[in-house]
This record gives sequence, C-alpha cells and structure tokens, in this order.
Amino acid sequence: MAGRTRLHSDVVFGDTTQDDDISFRNPKKRILFDEENTNTPVEISEHMKCYLRIRPFSEEEVDSKEDQKCLTIEDENTVATHAPKESHTFKNCTHGLGKTTHKFKFSRIFDSVTTQKDFFNETMLGLVKDFIDGQNCLVFTYGVTSSGKTYTIQGKPKDAGILPRALDVLFNSINGKQWPNNNLKPKMFMDVTRLSAEQAAQEVKIKERTLKMVTFDEPDVMSLLGDDASDLSIINNTTTCSESSNASYGPAGRVSKDSLDEVFSDLENRVREEAAVNVEDQGLMKFSVWVSFAEIYNEQIFDLLEPIPKKKTTRRPVLRLSDDRNGSPYIRGLKEIHVTSADEAYNLLTVGQKNLRTAVTKLNHQSSR
Repeated sequence: MAGRTRLHSDVVFGDTTQDDDISFRNPKKRILFDEENTNTPVEISEHMKCYLRIRPFSEEEVDSKEDQKCLTIEDENTVATHAPKESHTFKNCTHGLGKTTHKFKFSRIFDSVTTQKDFFNETMLGLVKDFIDGQNCLVFTYGVTSSGKTYTIQGKPKDAGILPRALDVLFNSINGKQWPNNNLKPKMFMDVTRLSAEQAAQEVKIKERTLKMVTFDEPDVMSLLGDDASDLSIINNTTTCSESSNASYGPAGRVSKDSLDEVFSDLENRVREEAAVNVEDQGLMKFSVWVSFAEIYNEQIFDLLEPIPKKKTTRRPVLRLSDDRNGSPYIRGLKEIHVTSADEAYNLLTVGQKNLRTAVTKLNHQSSR
C-alpha cells in the first residue's frame, strides 16, 4: 500500500520516588522501576489479533441489488464467502474449476449492527490497559475503498471511533496521575530525555503554533508531494479529481469559514467515552503523554503536524527512518507534542487529518494508492 498514516502516542513513565537527576530510559513496563528487576523487561508474546467488522449496505447499494448473499457468518470466529452467481468465479466452478465457497477465521467477527462502543469495548479497551501498563501497541485497518476503515478508526463527533475513544479512556484512567510538567520528553525509540526550563518553554510554543494550524491557508497540493509531484501530475491529467470532500475550500484555496466552524463544533459537541481502566497497581507512577502523527506516502515519511509549505517551490521535508543504539527503529525529526487532555490530542488529530486531506481532496485517490 502506497499511502499510510500513523498516529503515535507515547506515555512517558516517571516514578515520583526517583531523584531529579536520573535520566529515564526504556519505559516498557513498570517492573523496570522495581529494585530487584531493573534489568529484566517483561516479554509478551502472542499472535496478532485480527478482527472482521462487516459494513451494512447503504440505501443506494440495496437499491442497486448489491446484496447477493455473498457473506455468511457461521460463528463468532468463522465467515463463509460465496461467489456471486453472475461472476466468472461461479461460472468456472460449475465446470469443476475451483470452489464457490471459501471459509475464513478471525479472532472475532462483528456483524453489521455492531455499535461503535461495543466494537471498542471488545477490541480496544484491554489494549488501552496494556498501553498504560507500558506495552507497545499497534492498531491498523485494512480493506478496500469505502469499506468503513475511517468510520471505525475515527468515527463521527457523536459516534466516535476507536481512536478518539482510546484517547478518552487513556486520560480518564490517568486522571490525577499526570506528571505536572512537560520536561520529560520521548527520545528516539524508547528513551526519555529531561528538558531544561528553556526547552520546555519552547515545547509549549511549538504546541500552540501547531494547534493553530487548522486556520492556515491551504498550500498548492504539488508542494506536498516531494519527488512524486511530476509523476502525479501526469496521472492527474488522465484522471478526474473527486469533487466530494469532507473539507470545504473557499477562494484561493483557503479553508472556508463554514469548514472551520464545523471543526470547532465537532470538538465542542463530540460525545466522550466515559470508561476508564484501573491503574492503581502502578503505585506512585506518573504519566506524561506525547503525540505524533506521521504519513508514509510512496515510501517517503512526512510529519503531519508540521506546517505545510505555502509556496509552490517549497516541498515538505522528508523524514528518515533511523535506528537507536539498540537497533530499534524510530522516525528522525518527527515532531512530538505534549498533551494533557483527550481534547488536546483530538485537536492534534484534527490538524493531522486536515494536512493529510489536502492532497486527497485535490487529487484522485488512485494517484496515491
């Protein structure tokens, strides 16, 4: 897949019993802070869980008779697919070439009436607990266009997806246990560095500038695409740009007032997840949350929280994947911003989505996928 995005959040663990001069490293598990086990990280090994969520048919699809009973849920882990009667596969199978039915197994199958909340509770709530406990976590969606990936991950303000809900649960759970300052910052893969007062103040300014990016002018889209601009201009000459978009653009490529009002209204009216996980076994541990948002586009890495160039001749800086001294990978130069609430993290998510949406809005999806 040529286009991918990655929203990353680091929870920096700090033990209030530690001396101020100690450098924090490897916040992998709370056991790292136990006196008798400081050099014994906890290893967790299991197969990756794979969930199937079935999207309901839209009214237009029902009217077009798209529902051909091609999918059957046999149990909570097994689904059977059936070739449509008018398909080449079905016709070939009638001549003894292959099978018309195939079965697939998943960790759990969710039918078309599954709510956002139920899906989150069954798939993500335990994962948020693992994350707060210090375990690295990865969540991603895979599916064809219009299969419901964005709805499942992001959702809508009043029907949130798993990402906004996870942010809510995270901050609900660490309420009263946050590190009081922004002077502990993630470094490279899993190191932590202590910032000076001057550096911490600079981080605050960076955060403020980033959160204001939602009101910035839209740049020329070709300036976003780096070395791929010439190739994509050829593609764009032979394809029709989509006129549908979640964003609204006014004269000279500016985001319209209605679009901005919608952003702020979404934040104000969004329904927040009230669940929390118990972190009392963390003892005197304090938490500091930092967020980053990166895009991998045609094998190049871009920072979606970085201001986008306005000039056509200026391209977005391309970030590079590097290894730390232990050989663990990290994105060199990726901006990480300290957040103290789910709403702040949600705002940064909105900024990153806006930057990501710029190219998708003005170019055909096929040019980037």
